[in-house]
Amino acid sequence: EIIHELRVHQIELEMQNEELRNAQLALEEMRDKYIDLYDFSPVGYFTFTREALIKEVNLTGASLLGIERKKLINARFRRFVSPEGLEKWDRHLISVFEQGEEQSCDLQLMRDDRSVFYARIDSIRIVEKSGVPVIRTALSDITEYKRAEEKSRLLATVVTDSNDAITIQDFDGQITAWNRSAQLMYGYTEKEALQMNIRL
Repeated sequence: EIIHELRVHQIELEMQNEELRNAQLALEEMRDKYIDLYDFSPVGYFTFTREALIKEVNLTGASLLGIERKKLINARFRRFVSPEGLEKWDRHLISVFEQGEEQSCDLQLMRDDRSVFYARIDSIRIVEKSGVPVIRTALSDITEYKRAEEKSRLLATVVTDSNDAITIQDFDGQITAWNRSAQLMYGYTEKEALQMNIRL
């Protein structure tokens, strides 16, 4: 009878071990998925210490800066900030540490090869399980957006200052732009013209 109980107990232990193995495999699979999502996200992720050193960075973040990830650990992110953005970066970091709320800023950054790009930086302070506060930052390359914004500004200046009457309509015929020369030619102010639809 004792032998029988021992065998039953052994079977129960083997079943529990199997359940533990399966749970461990599931946890490892979830960890691997998280690592893949973290490393290959289209956004660069950084963790900064109170001393403004890079504690962690994903592969995308290292790629955006044009440098190997291992060379970034314990390095200063500040070295990748263009000279005119250094004060803005310092203020951003200090403000996030002090206030703890999510904050954003746009910066011009320099890759390791000294090429320049524009980045959107979104940061928040968190407290790790060890009780140490760190900053988690998401970094996105917004260079194309900045270029499009600049072209749009230039186009707006050309339209506004042109001696020719320029009007722009969308596909539905709604007027979306009206310069001073159009106002002189047609007699409608920009405010009045923007209420008009040429198809109605």
